[in-house]
Parts: sequence; C-alpha cells; structure tokens
Amino acid sequence: MEISTMLHPSQTGTSHTATQNQDGNFNNVSNTQTGTSQLATQNQDGNLNNATSTQSGNDHSAQQMQMGNSNLSTSNQSGGSSWAVQSQAGNSNVASINQSGGTFNGAMQMQNNNNNNASIDQVGSGNGAGQFQTGLRNIADSDQTGDNNMSDTNQNGNDNEGFVVQNNNYNRTEIDQIGNDNYASASQSGTSSSSLNSNSITMYQDGNDNRTIGQQSIGNNNLLVSNQYGNLNISESYQMGSSNTATINQGSASLDANSNESYIMQNGNSNNVSVSQMSSGNYHTSSQMGNGNSIVVNQ
Repeated sequence: MEISTMLHPSQTGTSHTATQNQDGNFNNVSNTQTGTSQLATQNQDGNLNNATSTQSGNDHSAQQMQMGNSNLSTSNQSGGSSWAVQSQAGNSNVASINQSGGTFNGAMQMQNNNNNNASIDQVGSGNGAGQFQTGLRNIADSDQTGDNNMSDTNQNGNDNEGFVVQNNNYNRTEIDQIGNDNYASASQSGTSSSSLNSNSITMYQDGNDNRTIGQQSIGNNNLLVSNQYGNLNISESYQMGSSNTATINQGSASLDANSNESYIMQNGNSNNVSVSQMSSGNYHTSSQMGNGNSIVVNQ
C-alpha cells in the first residue's frame, strides 16, 4: 500500500529521459533536467526515503537506488558527459554527489546497513571517485578539484572515517579500512597538468582504533603507502618535494601490531623512507630535509 508518495519530474530542453519508481510510504523523488540528452533513473523501496537529481548541461547519467527507510540521496551534475551511481540498502543513510565545471567525471557510492554518510565533490574533468561502505555509522568524504584524479574508499565495519582531498591533476588515492573506529585522511596537491607529476597514496588498515594521515603537497611523483594491522596504531606522513617515497608497515597479515607509532616528514627531492614495525610498543620518527636521503628502519 502506497501513501503520500510524491514524484517531481521537471524537464527543460531536448532528448531527456527520466524514470521514477517508488514502493512504500511517504517517499519523495525529485528530478530536474535542463540542457540536452540527460538520463536519470530513481528507484525507492521503503518508507520516508528522499532522492533528488539535478542535471544541467548535456549527456549526464544518474542512477539512484534506495531500499529501506529514511535514506537520502542527492546528485547534482553540470557540465557534460558525467555519470553518478548511488545505491543504499538500510536505514538513515546519506549519499551526496556534486559534479561541476568539466566533463567525463564518474562517481559511485554504495552503502549497506545503517547511518552511513558518503559525500563526493568533483570540480574539473576526467575525475573518478568510488565509496563503498558496509557497517554502521561510517563516514566517507572525497573532494577532488582538478583533472584526472582518482580516489577509492572502502570501509567495512563500524564508526570508520575516511577523508580524501585532492587538488590539481593526476592524483591517486586508495583507502581500505576493515574493523571499527578507524580513521584515515589523505591530502594531495600536485603542481602541474602533466601526467608525469603524479601523486599516489595507498592506505590499508585491518583492526580497530587505527589512525593514519598522509599528506603530499608541492611535489611530483610522490608515493606513500601505509599498512597497519592490529589495534591503536598511528602513522602520519608528510611529503613536500619531488620523487619522494615513504612506505610504512606496522605488523603483517599473520602478526598483529599493537600500539605502534610512526611519524615521517620529508622536505626535498628524491628522499626515501621505509619503516617496518612488528610486535608491540614500537615508536619511530623521521625527518628529512634535502636531496637524496634514505632511511630504512626495521624493529
């Protein structure tokens, strides 16, 4: 039985397509299309769900699918030839995608369970972002400004937080978190439009209460990899310059690492740091300023 289900399609321009399906009570779906050749599909099954899609420009595609109760999906697209997919199954989930100022951007959000929050903001062209969350009360936020940036956030557990900020061009970030109460933050700022100036951050955390922060700015061809297994690990890395590499491993897949801390700061060119800590209670700090430096630590 459907009660107070509301559909709000609005089309201005040519060659638009909008499909809206709802099953349940007190659901609301809204679609606004201007320009040419926009495509929107909105499906909701449950109660008190709200889906909004706004498209301006040309050749955009948006899909919004929600199953459960009190879910909210918002998609805003301007420019040309961008696509957005939002899928939520559970209750009280929030998903937001904003794409503007360019062409050929892609964004996907998939959330299962309850009280998850996902947000993607893309300004530029050729950007891609994916957010996949399974569990309770997880937060994923990706902000990309520039061209040809890529970010991927995967969180499986409860109360995890993953944040990505990428400015300029050709940045790559991947965050994977398995467990509860984990925190990961990645920030990258490139220097030019060349694909040779490519920053990359990869973070993987398996366990609880882990924390890692990676920041790369004013540099080219930087690579930061942080792997943490176990509980209460902290890793913070900062890189400024060109061709820097920082690799931090605390623990292994077969050996948990508890209460380890590692801090690394690099300011210069062609620096390299590799830190591996296995067992409990380890502490390390590194600071490099200059060119051609290298630090290798095993504890």
